[in-house]
Amino acid sequence: MRYLLLEAIAFISMVFTSALSPNFTLLGVQGDILFAVMLAMVYMEKRLTPVLFAALNALIFDALFARAIGFYTLQYLVAGLFFYLMIAKREDSFLVYIITAEVTWILKEVFGVLLCMLTDNPMNLWTRLRVYSLPGLVIHLILFTVFYLIFSRVYRLKAIRPSTMIDERDF
Repeated sequence: MRYLLLEAIAFISMVFTSALSPNFTLLGVQGDILFAVMLAMVYMEKRLTPVLFAALNALIFDALFARAIGFYTLQYLVAGLFFYLMIAKREDSFLVYIITAEVTWILKEVFGVLLCMLTDNPMNLWTRLRVYSLPGLVIHLILFTVFYLIFSRVYRLKAIRPSTMIDERDF
C-alpha cells in the first residue's frame, strides 16, 4: 500500500509540475513541484525511496520533453542523492532543511546545464543561474515549506510511513 501511495503522490506531483507550473510563474520562474515533494518526503523519511519514485516519474518527463532519455531522471537522482546524504543521519532544524533544499535546487540546476552541454544544447551557466536559478530560490522556498507542512501531516498516517518507523513522533 505504501508504494502505491508513494507512486500516486509522485505521479500527481509530476502532472502538476508539467501542467500547472508553466501557467503560474513567480519572477519568470516555474516551480518544480515534483522536486519539492521529493525533498519533503526524503526529509520526513530519511530514506532514498522517494528519490526512486520521483526518478521513475521523471522518466515520463524525459519521454515528453527531453531530447535524451535520462535528462530529467539524472537530475532528480543526483539532487535527491545529494539531499539524502546531507540530511540522512542528522537531526537538524527546519532551517537547515530549507538551506539544504535550496543548495540542492542550485545543484540540480547546474547539473541540468551540464547535461545540456553534453547533449549538444549549449547554454550559458551564468545566465541560467542569474535568470532562472537564483530567482527560483524564492518560489522553491515557498514550495519546500508548503510541502514540508503537508507531509508532516500525511506521514502521521500508518499507510505511508516506512514500516521500520512505528512511532508517530518520528515524523
